[in-house]
Amino acid sequence: ILKLQFLYFIGLQMHVLSLCMLLGLAVGAPLQPTRMRCDGSAFGSEFNPSTSFAVRHDRRVRFTWEPLSNVNTGASQAGYRVVVRSDGKQVWDSGMVQSAIPEAVYIGSSLKPGTLYTWEVSWADETGALSAPATSSFRTGLADANWTGVNWIGSNTTNLYRAEFTAPTFTNAVLYLAGLGYSYTTVNGVNVSSSHLVSAPWTQNERLVMYSTYDVTALLKQNTANSIGVALGYGWRDSRTFTRREDTAGDSTDRVLRAILQVTAANGTQTILTTSSAGWTTAAGPVVADNVYNGETYDARKEMPGWDLVGFQGNWTAVETGVLLPPRGPMVPWSAPHVAVSRIVKPINVTTPKPGIQIFDFGVNQAGVVMVTGINLPAGKSMTLRHAEIMQHPGIPGNTYEPGMIYTGNLRGAKATDVYISNGKVGKFFPKFTYHGFRFVEVTGVALEMNQIEMHHFHSAIPLKTVVKFSSPLLNSMQQLALGAQRSNFMSVLTDCDQRDERLGWMGDADLSSNSIALNYDATSFLKFCTDIQATEVDSDGSLPDVVPYYRYGGRPADVSWSAAYPQVQYVNWKMNNDIEGIKENLHLMVLHQKNVAGQAANGLGNMHTPYGDWVPPPATKGNPGTAVKPSAPYTSAFSYIVITQIVGEMAAAVGNTTVAQYMAGQVTELKKEFNNVFFKNGKYDLNIQTNNALALALGEGMNTTVAASELYNSVVAKAHHFDTGIIGFKFMFDGLHDNGHASDALAVLEATDYPSVGYMLTNPLEDATQNLWELIDGPFEGPGMNSRNHHMWSSYSAYLVKRLAGVDLNNKVLSPSIDVDLSSSEIEMQLSNGVLKYSWAKEGGLQCGKGYKGNVNDGNANKAEVSCGGGVVTDVVFASYGEPTGTVCGGYKESAMCHHPESLNVAKKACLGLKSCSIDLSVFDVNVLPSTCSPHFKYTVQCSNVPVTRVDVEIPIGAAFSLRTSNRSISLLDGVLLQADGELLRLPSGGSSYILR
Repeated sequence: ILKLQFLYFIGLQMHVLSLCMLLGLAVGAPLQPTRMRCDGSAFGSEFNPSTSFAVRHDRRVRFTWEPLSNVNTGASQAGYRVVVRSDGKQVWDSGMVQSAIPEAVYIGSSLKPGTLYTWEVSWADETGALSAPATSSFRTGLADANWTGVNWIGSNTTNLYRAEFTAPTFTNAVLYLAGLGYSYTTVNGVNVSSSHLVSAPWTQNERLVMYSTYDVTALLKQNTANSIGVALGYGWRDSRTFTRREDTAGDSTDRVLRAILQVTAANGTQTILTTSSAGWTTAAGPVVADNVYNGETYDARKEMPGWDLVGFQGNWTAVETGVLLPPRGPMVPWSAPHVAVSRIVKPINVTTPKPGIQIFDFGVNQAGVVMVTGINLPAGKSMTLRHAEIMQHPGIPGNTYEPGMIYTGNLRGAKATDVYISNGKVGKFFPKFTYHGFRFVEVTGVALEMNQIEMHHFHSAIPLKTVVKFSSPLLNSMQQLALGAQRSNFMSVLTDCDQRDERLGWMGDADLSSNSIALNYDATSFLKFCTDIQATEVDSDGSLPDVVPYYRYGGRPADVSWSAAYPQVQYVNWKMNNDIEGIKENLHLMVLHQKNVAGQAANGLGNMHTPYGDWVPPPATKGNPGTAVKPSAPYTSAFSYIVITQIVGEMAAAVGNTTVAQYMAGQVTELKKEFNNVFFKNGKYDLNIQTNNALALALGEGMNTTVAASELYNSVVAKAHHFDTGIIGFKFMFDGLHDNGHASDALAVLEATDYPSVGYMLTNPLEDATQNLWELIDGPFEGPGMNSRNHHMWSSYSAYLVKRLAGVDLNNKVLSPSIDVDLSSSEIEMQLSNGVLKYSWAKEGGLQCGKGYKGNVNDGNANKAEVSCGGGVVTDVVFASYGEPTGTVCGGYKESAMCHHPESLNVAKKACLGLKSCSIDLSVFDVNVLPSTCSPHFKYTVQCSNVPVTRVDVEIPIGAAFSLRTSNRSISLLDGVLLQADGELLRLPSGGSSYILR
């Protein structure tokens, strides 16, 4: 029926199209679609290598694409057709489907494992015109059963493996390989991939083993001898470091390898080599020590040139197959971005604090390693590289201060040291089986020039999704902090930190950052992988551990605010990336987990298991954690229990499971009543601190929201717009303020630069953050026990920046200019699955305000304050203060009696009067005029000659149904034509449009 309806629709539209042509009217045509994706990953994207990507054959894959049109505005997709083929034969034809959404789910016959498929898509626009088809491809991985009889090989004493084999005439060759823990693979001496560290991501290998899929067609030689070489490192399987908390039977060898090499020939698919094949040999290579935490030692004297080429002769040992106690988890293809280098950073400075010691500063704290070239040492002499996040300074407790030296105390047991031992020839060192989180590198044993050393920053190759810029320089820098902290912790799994002896998949961090990650990064397949490995850790009783994979730390059952990551990540991937198939796969386990949490609350919400709670709130006194205040222990667990129940219910409803959806909805109602009974006492929630009220507001209906909103606002004002929450309350407090009439106060908390604030990480005099976030808000004053300088758990604020301040609400497809907050403009570009969303808003005319903050000279956003009138000019400067001005709205700023630079107004007038826009360099202010206790920033207000309006410019991709929130303002096109909104929302056409709000 749907197909008949669509054919009728197309026929009708074709008559309209013909009439337009007869009348000579301009008509558009749909162009060939682009940006084709399968399960959220690009098969052929430069930064998401197709050579390592395969989908699971037992899943219903999802296709997305970007429709293109030569119509500038208003084009829409009315339907599509997807055809899937294998070996030239059609296996599924969707037919013409009537849909405005550029995506389709495969519902044909079961996909075959180990198969290359092509798929093509064409789309029809609203006139009925059909685009030319575009073609892409995807490959399915092998099934677990295909690995039967293929042995694991490995050793704790050797780390290089090689084999030679002959390939027949073939058209295609694919290598399926899992090298545990870290591995690099070559075929005929050429790397099979540009990825780093891992061919198998970190999982609990007794429950799950993932492998890479490499297309090696171009690397193999036909009808002659070929070679394969594999180098293994300990990685996360190093049993000396990474203690498995469960599933410890068997699997006694840390470095192991399993592989299948198949070719497609005239007579079908042939397996020409596996790790069960005869001829594998092994030896100990030049990497004589490697550890994730401690670093790598490379002895160039043990190099064996040509070891991975055909004909190599060496004293190698034959591999015994079938003798290992292997990992027992099922073999599943790794369908997420691999680890790759995204940037190479040159040092910005080098110092010599002591004879024979050089300190290189790369200007940014990131994850990766350094590469050193031109190493010229006698044979047997060594070069040592020690990595650190910060330099020593007098504020670090328990440290004997050595000026000019790096600080490694916060790395705890991690040595973070790489060593190169020379063979007497000029050499190069690039550690392959470790990584570090660092900004500074101490070099001893050799004197290097600046051009001999460079940082290679690598992480899971998740492309950036969103670029956002605000009129507030501080917010721009804060967004960079969040992006960098997240990026450095994409290391196949989502780790907590990248530098110390931890770097684990803490679930609480994932729970808190998932929203902002989904907004900032094109992370659909990565988040799907996260839920995959979380699902494997769900025990039969529904419990989850605090850490996934479950190594080293944490417990089972987890703190509920930690285990909440499992449903939360899936919920986010559904809401922001439309991963409905993930809900179908995981719903039964999420329901089981919810029942486990319900069991933990059997004795009441006030008695729930809460080992962590609202983690690390900032102390009232820097360096004195005992002065921090947290809610009553069960408060956050009770909150997260309700959230789990609510979102599991929503996801059940989304897939049509009304039984589960109705049950969860009823539970939410009852749990909120109990929450109020337990925690709302004497007219206040719990201890009446910020987290108490922020979480009550987040629960919404059924809570005493009027009281909570008032108390949260009162607390923020009483603390001069600073927060005292831990990481859980912090995520929800900004929305809590924003949604209850205090958006400017939420912004003021974010824009604070003195302690306690995120901005303090940028402005403090002891150590400046760059593209990293501290674990502790008072980090420079805390000891080494738990004091990472690159944790992403505070990065939840980034979602507020993108969703509420820039105004892109992906969940509800609404764009909202921040008219009522103390910002002048925002512009954003967001890569959606069906194209790029471009959206900007700017206040013009009337009173305009500029802001700036004093920061590090290497911070490109610091030390300047800009303002623009739009079409008019500055006629007056009505306020200016460099110091500690107060006020949360433009036009309401006030000078501080204790901290105000007397030349502020003169500087602003000189820079701005008579101009359409101006930028003030804050370095012109002599800070010595101000008290030493002052934390200076700059605010100024100008009067513009033009009337105040808000201009909005949008460019909507075809298939993206967005509306513009008008905030009860009149709205018109640039030419003055008034538009009629539906309530507060104006439905936006595709293409580019500009509007004026008055």
